[in-house]
Formats: sequence, C-alpha cells, structure tokens
Amino acid sequence: RLESRPVAGPPALIPRMPSIPKVIGVGTDCSGMEAPIQAMQNLGVNFEHRFSCDIDKFARATIEANFPHGKMFEDVTTRDNKKAPHCDLYVAG
Repeated sequence: RLESRPVAGPPALIPRMPSIPKVIGVGTDCSGMEAPIQAMQNLGVNFEHRFSCDIDKFARATIEANFPHGKMFEDVTTRDNKKAPHCDLYVAG
C-alpha cells in the first residue's frame, strides 16, 4: 500500500510560482477566427488583445469585425518582430 506524505523543506527550496500579470497581453499568429481570444473571453480572463496576424484577407476582416484591437499584421514571414507589441501569451495556429 502506498501512502502519500507531504514534502517539507526549507522555504528557500520551495519554488515560487511566477506572478501573473493583472492583465495578460495576448498576441496571435495564423489567427484565423481568433478561437484563443474567444476562449479567453468565455473564461472571463482579464486580457488585452495586442496583435493578430493572418495572411488571409477574409480572416483579417473577421478578426477586425469581431475583435478590434491595436495591431493587425498581414504576414508573419515578413513582419519585423521587433515592432510587434510585447505579449505575455503568444498563440500560433
């Protein structure tokens, strides 16, 4: 029979979880219909949609109509990533 026992140790050895920002900055590439953004809204996550990128003009139109935000990029292969806004969560696909 296996018994579970709590793991104890000096406080300095117990890893701490990184702090979660009050607002999570989200960026997406190959954004499509922005399912990740819709999911975050449905879950009630406090986030800021920083950028999207999709090569398909109809996908971009859908995103702009349903999820207006600061930046829209057309092609991830030609974008200067140094100019893309910082994000805490990056989703591709």
